[in-house]
Amino acid sequence: MLGHQDVWRAEPDGAVAAEVRGYRLVVHLPEQAGGPVRFLVLRRKGDDGPDALVGSGTEADVRVAMRKAARMADRLVKPPLGGMRRAV
Repeated sequence: MLGHQDVWRAEPDGAVAAEVRGYRLVVHLPEQAGGPVRFLVLRRKGDDGPDALVGSGTEADVRVAMRKAARMADRLVKPPLGGMRRAV
């Protein structure tokens, strides 16, 4: 996911967004956020329900915010090494 720079697109509201494996990544530019660059990672519910916020953050640079949002989503879709852990 981190290498797919072509999935990012400009949104009508001025943000940039990407749809990747059931997640929507949104980066609000400093002009919109009124300060640092804000990024959101939303889990897509589909057409019948609202998306769920699963992570967010701020960065000083747009490209860094895009990378961090992509990395966060990447961690959510990849299983941890050694498989899932069982709660004890």
